[in-house]
Parts: sequence; structure tokens; C-alpha cells
Amino acid sequence: MRNNLWRYGRDKCLKYWDTLAVILLLAALFFLNAWYLHLASAPVTDEGVHAEAARMLLEGQVPYRDFSYLHPPAFPIFIKIFLALTHTMYGVRLVFLFLNTITLFLLHAVLKKLTGSRMGALIALGFLVSYHEMLFHDWRFLASRQFANVFFVLFLYFGIVKQRMRWSALYQSFSALVACLTLFPLLPQIVLAAGALVGVAKKSE
Repeated sequence: MRNNLWRYGRDKCLKYWDTLAVILLLAALFFLNAWYLHLASAPVTDEGVHAEAARMLLEGQVPYRDFSYLHPPAFPIFIKIFLALTHTMYGVRLVFLFLNTITLFLLHAVLKKLTGSRMGALIALGFLVSYHEMLFHDWRFLASRQFANVFFVLFLYFGIVKQRMRWSALYQSFSALVACLTLFPLLPQIVLAAGALVGVAKKSE
């Protein structure tokens, strides 16, 4: 019995070694960032602007009418929701850190589907994690581009990995809408990505 269980576990690990490696990598990334979350400070970011807008939303004020806010509305709305649930900025940062970590797991699935190589996808993800500040800023802070990328990856995931899943087009549309309502400059990238996905789908027919 023990030998059979050991063989079963070994075979599963060998079959899904890349997924296991990604889970271990992202778990380490999450816990390291969470451990040092209390040391995070953002003197050169606009985190305070978004957090203050979320606080004013909690008080019942409306952006663009009751106070000036020079960004799209989605980001402070989500901060408001998580702030209402956790009651602290520490909790909000932890939630966004978790979202960023899960997004990288989905991104690995997208890269593996596109490249057809488990090792290639793992190397690309390792590069992204190593140099994440070039693309995502510091994950301990709240940044609109970082949050928009979460939904952009979801858009790619449902269009590439789960394209045959029921309601995938609806999930894609929702992801694209939230991404654009978080960061307007992301719209051209979504349009280009959507065009590429449509082109690939027509070729495969």
C-alpha cells in the first residue's frame, strides 16, 4: 500500500513538476512579501491618492463630483470594498498581494499554452518574478498599473487557455472592462491582444 502511494505521488510530481515548481515559487514570493509588508512605505508612488479616494468613497462621497480624482474609477472602488472588509490598509495590501500572486499562476498557464514548452514558460515566469519591479512595481504597494495587469492577464487567460469554456467571452469582456476602467492606457494593448486572438481563432477553424 505504501509503495503504491509513493509511486502514485512520484508519478504525479513527475507529470506536473512545472506546476509544482510554480506553486512553490509563488508561495515563497507571497510569504516573503507578506512578512515584510509592515515595512512597506510609498513616498514616491500615488498609493496615498488611491487610498484617500477609497476612504472618501466609504464616506459616501462621489469622485469627480464631490472631490477631484485624476484617474479612472475602478481602482479606488476595489480598494473601498477590501477596506470595508479588512478595516486596515495592511489587510488591503495583503489582498492585493494575493491577487498579484494568483495572477502569476494564471500567466504561467498562458505562457505554457502559447509556447508549448513547460520549461520555457517556467523560465519566462522566473524572469518576470526576478525583475517584477520593471512591470508590476513593488507588490507591497497599491498601484493602478499593477491592478490593471491582473485583469489583463485574466483577459488573456480566458482567451487562450479557457477559450472553449462556457461564458469565457463574458469573463473576457468583464476583465477588459475593469482593466480599462483602472488604467485607460491599457486599452490599445487589449485591442491588439483581442485582434491577435481573433486572428488565431480564424486560422484554427
